[in-house]
Amino acid sequence: QLHKRAMLASLPPHLAKVCGGKNLDDRVCFVPVDFDDRVSNCFDGSLQPEEDQQQLLKAALMGAGFDPCIPVVALMEGLTQYIPIAATEALLGTLGTLCSPGSVLGASYIDGRTFDSPGELVGAGWGEKGAKLGPMLENIAKTGEPWITGFHPGRFKDLANAKGGFVVEKESNMWQLSETYFVPRGRPLSPESKFNIEVYASARIPDIKGTATKADMEVMEQDQGWVLDALSGSYRYESKATSAWSPFSA
Repeated sequence: QLHKRAMLASLPPHLAKVCGGKNLDDRVCFVPVDFDDRVSNCFDGSLQPEEDQQQLLKAALMGAGFDPCIPVVALMEGLTQYIPIAATEALLGTLGTLCSPGSVLGASYIDGRTFDSPGELVGAGWGEKGAKLGPMLENIAKTGEPWITGFHPGRFKDLANAKGGFVVEKESNMWQLSETYFVPRGRPLSPESKFNIEVYASARIPDIKGTATKADMEVMEQDQGWVLDALSGSYRYESKATSAWSPFSA
């Protein structure tokens, strides 16, 4: 964040304005949360990873004025490969409690086959059975931030739903993105350079209207926090005292 803040501060005046004539500083709220030590140390048994991460992230966001009743866009980009699976599960669970129905999640993760069968993911340019990926991973580890976690096909999708209530709507690798964006412009990737080790997922917490049973809705009508939106015909939670997440949207 220090780098991002410095870049914002260095913008010329005509770029430092956004809609309404407000400065970016008036619209952007930085909430620094350092997971490195807390996530690592929470494995000493004093706190479960999920408990520790929820306490840390929730306290920071709520203290900065985050409103859990408004749908948001959350990004987990270039993160999951650096932290244990338990930490990703905890973060998904925390987002599930913080994000209201209609919220969107964008995430990237490393295909688990990168570590056990890389030849299935890369082209011939990466050597026999993807042998050149090994040295690449070693060089990454030398930076002090090794890739330690990958998700085999279907695993991240299951975790996102089970832990956070997110429904993954689409997953794409580099080759698929190339087919969508580069091939139509005459810039196809060569088969030899295929590099499908990273997957990009888009997910959403479903609107309660399509996921709650009639009995669930009757319960929600009895709860003063749940309000029927006349325009969308769906329920939203308006209580400021508790999270917007509900099992009715899982």
